[in-house]
Amino acid sequence: MPSAARRRPSLRQVLIFWYTVLPALGLLVLGLGVHAMVRYHLVRTGELRAFRMVMDQLRDEGGRGGRRRPHAPADLELRARDLAQNMAEPWTLVRIYGPQGQLWGASRAPRLTPVPPEPLWSPSDGLWSGRILEDPERPWQVVAIPLSTRAGPDPVVVVALSWIPSRDLLTALSHYQLLVGSGILLLLVVFSLLLARRLTRPLEGLVAVARRVEAGDLTARAHASGGTEEIVRLGGAIDSMVDRLEQMIAVQRRFVADASHELKTPLTSIGGMAEMLHRGADADPHDRELAIQTIEREVDRMSRLVSDLLALSRAEQETPEPSSAVAVRPLLQETAAYVRARSAHTVELAASELSVWARPDALERVLRNLVDNAVKYSSSGGAIRLAANPVGDRVEIRVEDQGIGISSEDLEHVFERFYRSDPARSRETGGTGLGLPIVAALLASMGGQIRLESTPGKGTTAVISLARTL
Repeated sequence: MPSAARRRPSLRQVLIFWYTVLPALGLLVLGLGVHAMVRYHLVRTGELRAFRMVMDQLRDEGGRGGRRRPHAPADLELRARDLAQNMAEPWTLVRIYGPQGQLWGASRAPRLTPVPPEPLWSPSDGLWSGRILEDPERPWQVVAIPLSTRAGPDPVVVVALSWIPSRDLLTALSHYQLLVGSGILLLLVVFSLLLARRLTRPLEGLVAVARRVEAGDLTARAHASGGTEEIVRLGGAIDSMVDRLEQMIAVQRRFVADASHELKTPLTSIGGMAEMLHRGADADPHDRELAIQTIEREVDRMSRLVSDLLALSRAEQETPEPSSAVAVRPLLQETAAYVRARSAHTVELAASELSVWARPDALERVLRNLVDNAVKYSSSGGAIRLAANPVGDRVEIRVEDQGIGISSEDLEHVFERFYRSDPARSRETGGTGLGLPIVAALLASMGGQIRLESTPGKGTTAVISLARTL
């Protein structure tokens, strides 16, 4: 693939290129513009100088001046040589031509100044016409000024000004521009190198971190503190992404480890029952029924275990931000109906009209897990109390039971995965040891907390704290 094989320019190369080429083009355009303006000014100044030379002389002779063409004296042909000599200034040459182009008179050529070649003029409808005779040895600025007469074709005064001073000035200006432009361009190259290095060094560090993460090193972090704000924000985003990735991988590894560990017991039981049936236990109806019931019970246990593990894994990967305002009282009423439909326990409800920031489905799962525990660990017909009260800018939801309670030693571990204060009772009730960890993870994903208050033999109270809506 040609596009894949083609090497793309680096950011440093692009920065150096644009920080050098664009200013260089700007300097070139500026230099050409200044050179053109100075040349135009010199040409215009020379033309005005030649026009004034003729106007001043003819005004002295009584001719008309102003913005119109100079008026030729009646005896111009006879006095052409003297007038040309009087018009001439240092380093200038004046010639007066008749209407047919014949030379009427000319000033003496300045010493050491080459005389421009013929012809020196061309007719013009304006006040004058001018041109530059570019010659390496004898450059001239030639200005042809038509004279007006009362009748017949007009004579022309041609003034030739030496272009050597102007040429030397333009040459010196070009050399100066080249010298200054080269210095500025050199400074721009150095500046672009330093700037490109300063801008790309943090990016190279971020690339190195990304390469380490790609290689499996999830401890790599950018910790970007230098460079521009965008680079710092990019480094922070990369660190957050790696943190999230590390968390997700840890959750997946824990899920696999927990699943393999907890599924070992039911799988062993199922394998044992299958082996009994294989060895002939199905001949005895009682043994066959026992084996089938054991297999069904263990399959159901595995199903609940996998379901709880998946729920816990999803809860631990939730973004810790609430999604909407949830009314507490209707949710507690639904929870009370859920308890009454599944047990003989009585339910007391005490909740005012409050709302919290939460996800409705997640908060419903939390409350059902808590009341399931309350039902499992309290005697049939016991009372379960659901209450909600405002506490500052938060709302506390309480689930109270009158069950067996939890010892202070066990309270420190109840939110750990698969922890059971009474393993035998947990097996009887079908518990997986994941109910409270799921509750804690779901609440954490909504910005909430949970704590347990318990007295052995008297009961347990689960207290949920969530942000209150205004």
